[in-house]
Amino acid sequence: MGDESAIEPRQYPNIPSLFGFLIAQKAATLHELRTIYSFEDAMYMYEAISVPKYNEWREAKAQENKVRR
Repeated sequence: MGDESAIEPRQYPNIPSLFGFLIAQKAATLHELRTIYSFEDAMYMYEAISVPKYNEWREAKAQENKVRR
């Protein structure tokens, strides 16, 4: 079921993926992640961003499936 034409996303070569995700989402700066926030804080931020995005994706897929029927 996978799309063979899908492009593999590029990974962050110089920082941990979690840091890259949070910085890209403007949830924190690299300085904040290194000095202020704990790993647990970073995981909470990741969850607070990713869960709504996942729910939006699921809703879009459900709408897409309705249109196909």
